[in-house]
Amino acid sequence: MIDHSDSRHYLELLSESELDELHESTLKVLRRTGVLVENNELQEMLIDRGAKIEEDSSIVKFPPGLVKSSIETAPAGFSLYERGNEGKEIRVTGDTVHTHTTGGPSYIRDLDSGKRREAKIADVKNGARVISRLDNIHAYSPMVSPTDVTPGSEQVEMVNAAVRNTEKIVENPVDSGREVDFLYRIFRSLAGGEEELKDKPGFVISISPISPLSFDRLSSEALIEGARKGLPLKILPAPTTGGTSPVTFAGALVQQNAELIAGLIIAQAISPGLPTVLGPRLSIMDMRTSYVSWGTNELGMASACAVQLLNRYDIPSDVYGLSSDSKIMDQQQGYEKSMNGIVPALAGADFLSGAGGLESLKSCSLAQLVIDNEVFGMIMDTLDGFEISEETIARDLIDSVGPRGDFLREKHTARHARKGEQYQSQLSNRDTWENWITKGRKEISTVARDKAKSILENSKPVDMDPETKKELDRIVEDAREYYQKSDS
Repeated sequence: MIDHSDSRHYLELLSESELDELHESTLKVLRRTGVLVENNELQEMLIDRGAKIEEDSSIVKFPPGLVKSSIETAPAGFSLYERGNEGKEIRVTGDTVHTHTTGGPSYIRDLDSGKRREAKIADVKNGARVISRLDNIHAYSPMVSPTDVTPGSEQVEMVNAAVRNTEKIVENPVDSGREVDFLYRIFRSLAGGEEELKDKPGFVISISPISPLSFDRLSSEALIEGARKGLPLKILPAPTTGGTSPVTFAGALVQQNAELIAGLIIAQAISPGLPTVLGPRLSIMDMRTSYVSWGTNELGMASACAVQLLNRYDIPSDVYGLSSDSKIMDQQQGYEKSMNGIVPALAGADFLSGAGGLESLKSCSLAQLVIDNEVFGMIMDTLDGFEISEETIARDLIDSVGPRGDFLREKHTARHARKGEQYQSQLSNRDTWENWITKGRKEISTVARDKAKSILENSKPVDMDPETKKELDRIVEDAREYYQKSDS
């Protein structure tokens, strides 16, 4: 197991006694209230492992021993691999933070006009190409839900568009066992076979229980299929305070934690040792308007508290870092995203999400994606801290230069500047006022839009062998036919 006591958890919002109370309350919810599981096969599997089921119902109750053994069975860390970049390894081990894009909005800000419009499959492709050139974003969750594809086939079409345009890690939600089958065929084809996919996974699927405390028929099927195929899995509950969870943060955290642990238990019952990420997505309802807010500071606070709980279990976490309620790229975006990103990062989150998102996750923007890449870079630099050693303290150099001296000409200065002592922004303007005026007085949104356009103009699809392309075409066509028949 990972020893979190000596790693990068700088922020602790909850005391040890408070963590104990939240954990014990989670156990009580799982043991007394239980979780609805609408799948007979899963029910039998869980009963065999010590769970109880209420008579004439589908509510499964989990004893503390089953919770404990499932947490111990789940890996504390694992690796994901990019397809390109010589198979670059992304190690999910609790000692650094990784990042990915937002996913799911049906609207996007057009890169040329700036207007809000319905998303198309071309936008999924463009998002994949842009993040391929953004070093601080490690994985791509197809940023939009396209409206110009066969109804029902969206997830398959999105992943197909993504993998043809980026070789970074791809993660995607699944809503049914059938979707898992289609996506698994894509993943297997790209990896070169089943064993190759298991040895070097480059994909993650996410499954969302329905709050409060329910795994319906479709999400249960998806869990079974994904776990049996050995695909790295993310459990992604999204309760809303005052709506689908208690309005109090303590109660909402307990319910969310029970949903996360129930998903973990199910995944480990199907496939012991399966790489599993727990993705708390608690959102905040404004009780005056019933509007669900993703920009309030409580979101970052709730994410950090959830991360603290998951760190206790040594289970990788994924939270919504860069989230905001603002509709455009403005100051509100800046302070909300920064606040909600840095707080869970300091608590020790393994993944931060939200890059590119606008408008409480209802829309997104490629220009915002470029800005968020910069925010992620600054967060990661903050977490890295700085070296304290005899060389960096430079006592002898301070003695040598002395009062009113000049460090600029010193070799020590040049050496450490080249090593990256300071974070070098790729986006921020640090010119003088006069130089900024001379260069066109561009605001950050314009600079980001120009960079996104430049990436698209100078990028192309992934170089893929013809047979793989044909196989992906067949899979997509199979999905279209299946969903067209299901609709008729």
